[in-house]
Amino acid sequence: MRSASTTGVCPATHRQPLEWLLQRGKSRWEGLPPARVMGNSPDLVLRMAANGAGIVLAEHGSAESYVKAGQLVRVLPEWEIQPVPLSAVFPGRR
Repeated sequence: MRSASTTGVCPATHRQPLEWLLQRGKSRWEGLPPARVMGNSPDLVLRMAANGAGIVLAEHGSAESYVKAGQLVRVLPEWEIQPVPLSAVFPGRR
């Protein structure tokens, strides 16, 4: 990954890019590839990547429809992404 000249899309949380965690067997890569644009919605970054904005780190299920439609292709197929904790906040009842 260090020698790759990737420019791409990174999801953003609180205006900070989300670090990529990749694993292949016992090998692990952790870092933040250079990004031209950032977004805070998984669907938004998938649509931007499908429209040529660059590489996106995406969970297989969320990208599957784009791959089937030929809009995205999987890169680094031998590498797996690591789970990222997510939180959701809902308004209380009144």
